[in-house]
Amino acid sequence: MVSHDERFLADLGLDRRLLLTGGALSPAPGSSAGLRT
Repeated sequence: MVSHDERFLADLGLDRRLLLTGGALSPAPGSSAGLRT
């Protein structure tokens, strides 16, 4: 079972990668995180 902290850090890693690769496509940096939850 994955701990809450590990999931949180994994989400941060995903958000960072999305911002680096597709930052120009997303107008709001936190929009992807809001949609996932």
